[in-house]
Amino acid sequence: MPTDPRWLRTYPAASGQAALEVVCFPPAGGAAGAFATLIDAADAETSVSVAILPGRETRLAEPAATGLDEVADALAARLVAVGIGERSPYVLLGHSLGGIPPELYEVPQLLDHVVRALAADLAMLARHHCDGAPVPVPLHVIGDPKDPQLPPGALDGWSRFTTAGCEFERVEGGHFPLGVEGLCRRLLFRWRSSAAAHR
Repeated sequence: MPTDPRWLRTYPAASGQAALEVVCFPPAGGAAGAFATLIDAADAETSVSVAILPGRETRLAEPAATGLDEVADALAARLVAVGIGERSPYVLLGHSLGGIPPELYEVPQLLDHVVRALAADLAMLARHHCDGAPVPVPLHVIGDPKDPQLPPGALDGWSRFTTAGCEFERVEGGHFPLGVEGLCRRLLFRWRSSAAAHR
């Protein structure tokens, strides 16, 4: 059964063959723009794909998704269809499910779309029940301890979701640290090095 290509936007490796594939899941209300710095920082052997949910960017005319399970199933099917992980190692990169980048307040027409998408995503999240079952993959949790939108202990809570180890990295950059070029380059270098070591 064919999958819907609208769920994923890919920025292919400039070399034509990716040594690492990074799949990004934007923050609530967000889309590919949330990872613009990371996309620009990717080297010639790294491809970056971004999940695009209904109700934003090229899917603006579509009604927002209402179920997180359905979103996850559609994205998983699309990742399988395009062969993520078959040719090279991959990283799944998620983002916080709250907050609006300050620069969007300067663009009222764009802010309106973001607020509507954010409200839809938060409503979808509120309806979702996570059983909390840990997964057998390592986690790397990144956050700014001084982020006012980060509840105390929120970073540490991620350790219960894995049986393969959880590493924490405290960084500066507020609620959206992936807008910092230095951090993005460091992460990409680290992931590439790890991928090469496990070949």
